[in-house]
Amino acid sequence: MADTDEYLQSWLGWEYKPFVPKTGSGSSIWYDNGTMNMQVVDRLSRTYAHSVAGVTTLMLYNEITKRFTLTYYVTAACTSNTTEIYFNKALHYSQGYTVAVAPSNSVTWKEENDNYVIVSHSRSLPEGALIDVSISSST
Repeated sequence: MADTDEYLQSWLGWEYKPFVPKTGSGSSIWYDNGTMNMQVVDRLSRTYAHSVAGVTTLMLYNEITKRFTLTYYVTAACTSNTTEIYFNKALHYSQGYTVAVAPSNSVTWKEENDNYVIVSHSRSLPEGALIDVSISSST
């Protein structure tokens, strides 16, 4: 999955049901008995930036520590100042989480709908200003 981060991709794909496999991986999110394959679910529900208010330069998710890092810069071509990050709170951050944003005097965040962190930057930030966001598990 490190390749998805390197090339700034969010999803790869998966086999929903174990019968008639299409990918050849044999890694469905369901076992034949109808229970969830949590190992596959854990890998596919990784934290990622759903939309970014600028140009992404770095997006990393550590599957072991559950730390997510996003860096992007402000651009005049992007008229939004809101970045949306998906995170599976129940699965990866059930013991709590910490969000850090920088520059802290121009960037704020809030949780929305249990599984999203919404990051907003000041519209007064100049084009090219770097924004850093990290989400870390409290465990």
